Amino acid sequence: MTKHIRYVSNTNEFYHLIKSYQALNYMLISYHSYNAYLIKRKKHDADFLVFLLTFWSLGIGNLIYRLLPTRIEEKLILQLQIKY
Repeated sequence: MTKHIRYVSNTNEFYHLIKSYQALNYMLISYHSYNAYLIKRKKHDADFLVFLLTFWSLGIGNLIYRLLPTRIEEKLILQLQIKY
């Protein structure tokens, strides 16, 4: 898991970066007027296991796959620093 802090000096760039990261599958966890906290989750590695569970259990494998916890791959903090 990596953690990044990115500093932005313009409000328009701040909002644009939030939208850009959301388009790249980052989830917005918290948002304040001067900072935003985003995370990106890693996909499951158990695709073959889900196939077997779905085939064997007539669809219950999809529910089990959905309930499996995902790991956080990357954390990102955007901070707005306005110079007066």
